[in-house]
Amino acid sequence: MSGMKSIAYLMLIFVLAGCGAGKSYQVEVKNQTNGPVTLWLTKDGPPKEDGWYSPEEIDAMPENARPAYDLAIVPPGKTGFTGKVAGEFPKGTAAVLRVYEGSKELFHIVEDAKAGRQNRSDHVLKPGMNRLSVVEHSGRLVVEPSK
Repeated sequence: MSGMKSIAYLMLIFVLAGCGAGKSYQVEVKNQTNGPVTLWLTKDGPPKEDGWYSPEEIDAMPENARPAYDLAIVPPGKTGFTGKVAGEFPKGTAAVLRVYEGSKELFHIVEDAKAGRQNRSDHVLKPGMNRLSVVEHSGRLVVEPSK
């Protein structure tokens, strides 16, 4: 291979390697509201994969084929944590933390959504550690960076 072809080939490899969509996230959320909140990790695009399904996606699956899902209920004044959670995030797909008001299970989240009763806040995560706080402003949940 000529020198120029070798350089072009190596550049192509680096570009393709840089396009890798695998990312990992950690989340720390302090609940600064007066009631419990429920945390759920999902993503806003493809590909679908275990650990990142939305409540609506899990609800649409046959009960005997549903993957285990993990949510966290965080009491007021407490902090919820995740370990490192990895997934595939091609360009245009983001990791999202959903924060629901109250102590919810999958059934409650889906029923509330169907009835139009959702009081939730979505927060797009950045790769790596995300330190956040949940507060209430004018009766609505707000997720903001921790101070």
